[in-house]
Amino acid sequence: MPIQHRRVGYVFQDYALFPHFTAEQNVSYGIKEKTEAKRRERAQEMLALFRVEHVRHRYPQNMSGGEQQRIALARALASDPSVVLLDEPLSAVDVETRAGLLDEVAAAQARFGIPFVYVTHSPAEALKIGTQVVVLDKGQVKVIGPSSAIFSQLNEVNCS
Repeated sequence: MPIQHRRVGYVFQDYALFPHFTAEQNVSYGIKEKTEAKRRERAQEMLALFRVEHVRHRYPQNMSGGEQQRIALARALASDPSVVLLDEPLSAVDVETRAGLLDEVAAAQARFGIPFVYVTHSPAEALKIGTQVVVLDKGQVKVIGPSSAIFSQLNEVNCS
């Protein structure tokens, strides 16, 4: 299946925003609405959802890390994906910002009701976000199951 038909949202570890696009243009990038007005309306809706309307005309280099991450999340969800992949999306933001963004990711997942595949090295993030957790060690699945049960099993499994 061609990539443009896969309906997968992706949030990169380093945001991967287009530096020559404003926040609004970055969010609009994958929206498939027929008219420019509809694309702009959808982008503005997503900017509002992640509370970054105030940066809509800014370029990535003029945004904080938290703002860039919110733009990346908005862009991933704006195209109405059937699944969202998040590759350590909070690793580049400070601890205080990370806590707030984690809540926003959880709220977005609940609102959109689609699967989020969230890659992290943080057990705390996995416990907070995940309903199902897969623990990998050197490419091998060590534990899989409900997040509530996983962390008690980790002590029994030799994960390096």
